[in-house]
This record gives sequence, structure tokens and C-alpha cells, in this order.
Amino acid sequence: MFNNVFDLYNHNILAYRKILLGLEKTKDIVSIIHGTGTGKSYIGLQLAYDFSKKIDIDDDSRILYIVPSHGIIEHLHEIIDSIPSLNFDRDFSKVDFITYQSLVYLSNDEIGKLKIKLLILDEFHHIGAPIWGEKINTLVETHDGMKVFGMTAYTVRDRGTIYERDMVNSDGSELFSNSVVSKYDICDAMIDGVLPKPIYKTTYIDLLDKEIKLEELVNSRDFSQKEKEEYLKILKDARKKILSAPSIKQLFKNNIKKDGKYLYFCPSTSEMGINDIDSIIEETKGWLYEFL
Repeated sequence: MFNNVFDLYNHNILAYRKILLGLEKTKDIVSIIHGTGTGKSYIGLQLAYDFSKKIDIDDDSRILYIVPSHGIIEHLHEIIDSIPSLNFDRDFSKVDFITYQSLVYLSNDEIGKLKIKLLILDEFHHIGAPIWGEKINTLVETHDGMKVFGMTAYTVRDRGTIYERDMVNSDGSELFSNSVVSKYDICDAMIDGVLPKPIYKTTYIDLLDKEIKLEELVNSRDFSQKEKEEYLKILKDARKKILSAPSIKQLFKNNIKKDGKYLYFCPSTSEMGINDIDSIIEETKGWLYEFL
């Protein structure tokens, strides 16, 4: 049993027990794959809290909690501060929250001298990056007996590229290969009522140019008159649907509300046809300012 100070959901309580069992009796490295929004941060904090209680006051050993960004560190602080029974300076005095990027500034010798009893890696697919991965490997290799816990929503890095890596590949030699003790995806969370069922809104992007090119292609090929008429009719119907569909801007205007929560899968180019993420972000910000 453990003191559930972070009020873990039932699925996370089950996962947490598996984590403790793995770390205490089975192996030094365990991991979980849980969907975004299902409470992974609370599991990580619960583990950091419980392990910190096992470190004597006079022991200078630390718990190292590594995350992708400073924004996540701020979020973790907010979670701790929101629980009346906890005091950050008292209950997390043995925990260091850092980003993966900060490891770049430590030499391998400095990493080897760190006194770490527990290493927590949030969004551990990030260790697939060459520099950060090397630093994490050095940390693990120089700390015999250190416990390692990793959590992420997805394990494949650089999917669809020549650099694709599955960070839990059972046939590989990744840090978290054969270490997964719990899986809980977004579909499970929706069925259990942990996450709301999303409402998808879509619109056509860059299809008009494609329709025109297809029409030119049909006219240039040696089709029979009947075949050509059939193909052009299909394209004509497609053009009508494309022209009648709302633009992305109109989709924002009709659906985005101030109190809503959204995931926006942006197009490859802005409405001006610029293939640049900064331009797309600025365009999207403009719509938000205009409609909200």
C-alpha cells in the first residue's frame, strides 16, 4: 500500500502498484505507456514523493526528474502546490526537476559524480535524440543500482523517417526495451470516462489545386470519350464540395470558444501558401485574436 497523496485515478493506482512491484522485486528499469491527459505526471510525482521519504535527511542522494521543457516543470510545481497536505520545500527537498536540454551542459565526468537513487524520465521517447540519449546512457552506466522510471504517451521517435526508433523495441537494446509494465491508451481513457470523447471538425486543404491537376491529367490521357466524361464528372462533383467547404478560418470562427479545449492539426502551409511553421502559428494566432 501507499499514501495516495496525489489522488491517483483507478487506472493509475493499478499502474503504480505494477511500477512499485517492478522496481522493488523485478528490475531496476520500468516504464509505462499512457495516453496524453490520463495523469502520467501524477504518477511521476507520487513516485518521487514516495522515494524521497526513503532517503535519510543526512543522505545527500537525489531523485532526478527530467522533462522536455520548463513549462512542464512549472506545471509539476502547480500540481504540488494545489494539494494542501504537501509542502514543496519539505516533501520534495530531495527532488531535482530539470530539462533534457540541461544535460548538455554537464560533462560525462560531472554526470558520473551525481548521486542519484531514482531517475524519472518524462516523455522518454526524447532520449532517442543523439546528444540527450548519450547523456542519459552515461547517467545509467555510471550509477549501478539506480532505479529508472520512464513514462510517455507514444514510444516511436521520428516515425516514417529513416531515423525511426521504437524506444521500447522488445528486440532492441533501447534503455526501455522490455520494460513496460502498464499500457493505457486514449481509447481506454475515453471508454472509462477519464477523457471526453472528442468532436472532430475538418475541412479541405489544398484540394482545389489537386483537382485542377487531375482534370488536366484526364484531358491529356488517351481515354475513350465515355471514360473521360465519367472521370470529369467525378472531378466536377469533387470541385463543388471543395468550393462549398468552409475554410480553416471559417472553421475557427464557427467552432472555437473561449472555454473550450482543442487540438489543432495544422496544415502544411498557411492560407498564403507559405510552408513555414512560424507563419502558420502567426496566422492561427491572428484568427484566435479576431474571434475570441
